[in-house]
Amino acid sequence: MPRRKGRVRHGAHAVVGLTPVVAGHVLALASPNAAASLSQAIVSSVDPGKLRNNQSAADSYERWCAVRRLRPWPCDEVLLAAWCVHLGSSLGVPTIQGYASSIKFFHPLMCATPWPCDDSVIVRQAFRHLKKVYGMAGKGAKYPICLATLRTILPLLPGWPAPALMSHDDRMFACASLIATCTFLRGGEFTTNPQSSRDVLVTRDVNVVTFNGCRNVTTAIPRPKDAWWCASVEARCFDSGEAGDFSPVRWLEYYRQHSVVVLEDSEAAFQTATGAALK
Repeated sequence: MPRRKGRVRHGAHAVVGLTPVVAGHVLALASPNAAASLSQAIVSSVDPGKLRNNQSAADSYERWCAVRRLRPWPCDEVLLAAWCVHLGSSLGVPTIQGYASSIKFFHPLMCATPWPCDDSVIVRQAFRHLKKVYGMAGKGAKYPICLATLRTILPLLPGWPAPALMSHDDRMFACASLIATCTFLRGGEFTTNPQSSRDVLVTRDVNVVTFNGCRNVTTAIPRPKDAWWCASVEARCFDSGEAGDFSPVRWLEYYRQHSVVVLEDSEAAFQTATGAALK
């Protein structure tokens, strides 16, 4: 079976024929439909934004090879290491590490040869050189967002804990923060971004339910990344929701009862006073 390249452009999830790694397998002859589905799954396994970043890195690598009249695929540890060293004059080390990961992602889309650079001594030495010559940008310590943090900062909101004395946006912030933290969610589920493929939470996704005799908040996460085959997965707050000023149940009810915008079932669950979805 002829091998056709599965190129991706402009972040679209589209495959031209089969990816080479799949086309070279017996599966391509035994079950063309399964092979096509797997090829599509490989390409669509990342969000469009990440896909565009991967494409940009692959384009850079191919241009570098073309200038030197080198065949880019299959990639090998010498080519990868040399390209990364070349990038050191214009990009930071963390960015170059991300570019190298993008080449690993694209490798099975461009050739049937197994990825050869895992645990490569040459690649590790190249990055050691880059860190020595260019250094690593310092990073500030991340502040842990946990319930203890919310217990410290939420009382600083004007009017806390009386919802009628608080602004709409402050009530929304308290509500979303408590639900996200008490459900062990990272927060990305609660925000919207035009470049993200994640579905924004809508009002009907967040509900108060009774569980083991106690009221609690559940959040239906649409198309979760770790369970992409499910339309949604329901996550429950660890707090019983019945006591204290930091109850997710109370603040969901406060937010909805005092909202200055109409919260339709099919619209964003968390909206600012202007009606914009939480970002």
